[in-house]
Amino acid sequence: MKKNLMQYAFALVAALAFAACGLQEGEVTGSTPPPDDTTDVTPPAVENLPAPFRSPTPCVFDFSNAYVSGATCGEVRGTLPGLSWTQGVQIANPDGDGYLGMAFITPAGTYELSYLGWQNCDSRQPNDAWAQYGHEDQLLQMTAEARAFINCNWYNASTNAVISGVNPSCDIRITVDAECHILPAGNMSGFTGL
Repeated sequence: MKKNLMQYAFALVAALAFAACGLQEGEVTGSTPPPDDTTDVTPPAVENLPAPFRSPTPCVFDFSNAYVSGATCGEVRGTLPGLSWTQGVQIANPDGDGYLGMAFITPAGTYELSYLGWQNCDSRQPNDAWAQYGHEDQLLQMTAEARAFINCNWYNASTNAVISGVNPSCDIRITVDAECHILPAGNMSGFTGL
């Protein structure tokens, strides 16, 4: 009887050891249903991209270097007085805040502009590295306030529809008031995807 009891005890210990073999903590076995995780699932936080443009004070223009591969210098081009789409004003990020900035006094009006980023500030190269901020995925990761400065020719804000037959492009569109406050004048603030 004692021998049989010992055999049963050994068999029981061996069976328990074998049953636990290969299981990891929290691993579900075939006999246990998986927990219902749908009630406590919290969606991951969506991290907003920085605004491509901001104006923290009157007559100050700041352009995010996140859209020009982290460049520390570049150039603003567009329809501001004294600028064109081929020549502009140099911008830099001397304070390391992630924005290439400039102070620029301009008369009241509405203007369109964009910027380039240079990886080599001395040679101003590459000279055609335009900021990339008009892709749908990027726009959806921006706040509405950030998108308010962006104007895309491929989007009709009043109908929330794509405009076909155009060479798609986006720029920064601003209105400057008499006190040099820079206000958004783009068409993408209400963009929620297509």
